[in-house]
Amino acid sequence: MARVSPWILVLGLWLGACAQPAQPAPGPSAPGQEPASGAAAAAWLDRVEAAHERVNAALARSDLAEARGVLTAALSAAAPERVDAYHTRAVRQDLCFRLARVELAAEQPAAALEVAQRGLALGQGQDVLTTNLWLAAGLAHEALGADGEAADAYHRALVLQERLLTQVLAGAQDAGTP
Repeated sequence: MARVSPWILVLGLWLGACAQPAQPAPGPSAPGQEPASGAAAAAWLDRVEAAHERVNAALARSDLAEARGVLTAALSAAAPERVDAYHTRAVRQDLCFRLARVELAAEQPAAALEVAQRGLALGQGQDVLTTNLWLAAGLAHEALGADGEAADAYHRALVLQERLLTQVLAGAQDAGTP
């Protein structure tokens, strides 16, 4: 049976992600939950952004251990209590995806799979965050030799990517873009 290169899937997912906003659209707060205080939420997001910058620097030096440590610490940091669940999920799933990629680069597919599953357990939406985690799970399963599970994870990622692409194209047509 011919195997589809995961890099073709990555390219397709990347193209779909390019059309997505850099920041998630504001989601509703949980019922009865007030928006996060501006200062606490801003400080948390600043810490996450700083962590991403440190990870980028570590990866530029090929220091996977440092990147892993920074991402692990960022994931263990508590979000302010009043940050709504949607935004907390978005930030944590993005961190999980990056950590899964680091684990894959470090040839630790079991750890990558655990992190991807941890991210998926936070909730699954019709978004690029969920798509990325299914892709990471597929890559990890494939590296572990679990071809059936890999195919299932890739399929889930592709279905989500197709939905996202359809939404983007529909929005472009509505805006009059050819």
